[in-house]
Amino acid sequence: MKKLSLDDIKKTELGIMDAIHSFAKDNDIEYCLAYGSLIGAIRHQGFIPWDDDMDITMPRKSYEMFLKKFNETNSRYKVICHENTKNYPYAFAKVIDTTTKVEEYRFGKYDAGVFIDVFPLDDAGSDLEKVMSQGKVTSIYNKLLQFKMARFSYYRGKKKLGLALAKIALLFVNSQFLIRKTNEESQKLTADDSKYIVDMVEYESYKEREIMEKEWFSKYVLTKFEDKEYYIPKDYDKILTKLYGKYMQFPPKEKQITHHSFDAWEK
Repeated sequence: MKKLSLDDIKKTELGIMDAIHSFAKDNDIEYCLAYGSLIGAIRHQGFIPWDDDMDITMPRKSYEMFLKKFNETNSRYKVICHENTKNYPYAFAKVIDTTTKVEEYRFGKYDAGVFIDVFPLDDAGSDLEKVMSQGKVTSIYNKLLQFKMARFSYYRGKKKLGLALAKIALLFVNSQFLIRKTNEESQKLTADDSKYIVDMVEYESYKEREIMEKEWFSKYVLTKFEDKEYYIPKDYDKILTKLYGKYMQFPPKEKQITHHSFDAWEK
């Protein structure tokens, strides 16, 4: 098999993203670029040059519809999640290119290819204290899932010892249970008149910074990404400022490195 370069991975991800975009338009599914991909769209009009990350978010209703229908319409690109992929280690979904193969450093083997992460956005009510409290509860289940699925080879020293102890404690806890609980807890505060919307399954990554005004996601607009156009939230500046602060500033040279933790091959 041919090992894929950073540029190969980016090209593959654009193919996946085109399929997602086309499907979303045809099926009235809302999505938008998120996290590093959103920074890339605004600051670089494409990928962050030293990274290959592509993330999107969808409101929970669109997310559930996407998971249900996408695989019925596409043979090359496939949604994978804990419900259809053995040993899947995440509480969110990925869309993969099935003509490629990926092996992650951090988690055990599961059937995956070059991917785009798809995160659900959950309505979270209007009580900020309750949102923060619920985020902590959700994070506990997600953290336990990471311990359960982690590879020993990824960790060193005291962290490896801590992982061993966690794995012993979780020996009789099923990973499917932890994923279900993460998603159930993510939706505990859902209300039609919510002020806040949160990527709750990833709450531990940014904590309170994940809590966004729902109004900021009320309208999506197309923007340039490489030689394509994809959707971003109209209020992207408010979102990125809350997550990253001065997001238009480049990080120091020593931090301009890829964040991916996998190897990829063409089958």
